[in-house]
Amino acid sequence: MRWQAITERGIRLHHRTYDHDLLGPCRGQDSQVAAGGGKWEVHTNPHDVRQIWVRLPDGELAEIPWIHREHVHHPFNDRTWQYWKSGVEVFGGAGWGGASRFS
Repeated sequence: MRWQAITERGIRLHHRTYDHDLLGPCRGQDSQVAAGGGKWEVHTNPHDVRQIWVRLPDGELAEIPWIHREHVHHPFNDRTWQYWKSGVEVFGGAGWGGASRFS
């Protein structure tokens, strides 16, 4: 578990962006959980980073997908992500459509 801000674009975690309409009312808002210092409670599965779970004001955990999840049909972990990201950087991410394409 970690604490993250919910911005207008969603939640940014390890160079990946997670977003869903459920985040709408929380965007740019502080969490009311004192321990989080205004940030939101976020849970991850270290074996599959295609989605995260955020505790919303109703107290329930909501699944929030990585914005490119529909293109990845198998679970992958952060180590796989770092390997993939380093390959894009080595081969010139801009030539592949820019690093932001893989955010």
